[in-house]
Amino acid sequence: MVPQPTFDEEVSSLIYSIHGLNRFGVTSIIDNGGRWPYPEAQTRVDVLARDNRLNVRMPFVDLQLGDGGPVNMVDLELEAITKTAAISPGQNLHPTLAHGHEYRGAGEVLSGEVHDHENFDRPAVIIEPEKMRRFVEQDVMKLVQRRIPFRMHVSYNENISPFLDALEKVNETIPLDGLKWSLEHAETINPENIDRVKKLGGGIALDAKMALHGDGFIKTHGREKALETPRLRKLVDSGMPLAMTTDAFRAATFNPWVGISWMVSGKSVSGSEILAKDNRLSRTEALKLFTNGAAWFMNTESEMGVIAPGYLADFVVLDRDYFTVSEDQIKSISSVLTIMDGEVVFGAQDYSALSPKLPEILPAWSPVKYFGSYHGEK
Repeated sequence: MVPQPTFDEEVSSLIYSIHGLNRFGVTSIIDNGGRWPYPEAQTRVDVLARDNRLNVRMPFVDLQLGDGGPVNMVDLELEAITKTAAISPGQNLHPTLAHGHEYRGAGEVLSGEVHDHENFDRPAVIIEPEKMRRFVEQDVMKLVQRRIPFRMHVSYNENISPFLDALEKVNETIPLDGLKWSLEHAETINPENIDRVKKLGGGIALDAKMALHGDGFIKTHGREKALETPRLRKLVDSGMPLAMTTDAFRAATFNPWVGISWMVSGKSVSGSEILAKDNRLSRTEALKLFTNGAAWFMNTESEMGVIAPGYLADFVVLDRDYFTVSEDQIKSISSVLTIMDGEVVFGAQDYSALSPKLPEILPAWSPVKYFGSYHGEK
């Protein structure tokens, strides 16, 4: 087994990961579940929060994997937030930073048995419909009853349909009534199911995996299908809560400009055309999905995602004009000055002297020490 990092090395990794995000102008993220569950995962963030060194707003969604065996992940979630370390949706663990480390509910994986992992080199993972319906009616209902926001990883329309069948049934007896919930990924969702999600008051958090793996999708599912995956134009025009995400760090790049480039140009990182011209977005629309559109999922629509009076002091100065550069330059955009909560968290070029000093990189052999946290940093 590969030697595991020490706690201090994990904190160092977190610092430099956030530094990498700040370099691309990112000031807020949603930790959408990872290796460590609540409350263990929060101890690493707490080291930075209590010293006011958390340079990104980081609301979190909790993912309870258990000990590796078959588990009921929803039951584990409810136990963690009611017994292990009681916490309520919207509760902020950061002592001073608004939305610094808020609990935002359960997900994005709520059950291993109905998880349709998207590997575009392989055929779609289709869950037996009755199994999906039973999961929603037995387990998702528990979250709805307790008003716990939830996010459901579901990639393929064949799995979205039975999920919505059951959620509509739950809504008849226990109304969702404004409860924040969303589908994560939803690459092949069809127009009918888009309308159903909107009617139930849900959102869809897409990801930019097609920008990276679109060529694999074409080989497996065909070019015609790829050109409408996901249905960006229909989704944006629907007016429903909608965000684009990176699905970083393990599944894809954390650089949002790669995804923005794909939405605008229709091209993957390989240069292949993978979005039809009538399924692409304007630069304003694409940017909104990573800013004000994403704020709905953090419950911060009136505070974040727009530079305007009354909004939080998070903004960025880019190294080139996003709205006028050629499409092939969009993926290479980065920040020269990133401000979060009114403070400089990253500076480069003319602003490099303003950038906060970073601690020594741990472990000493870390590739970040020699190559930077992302291509092009060094």
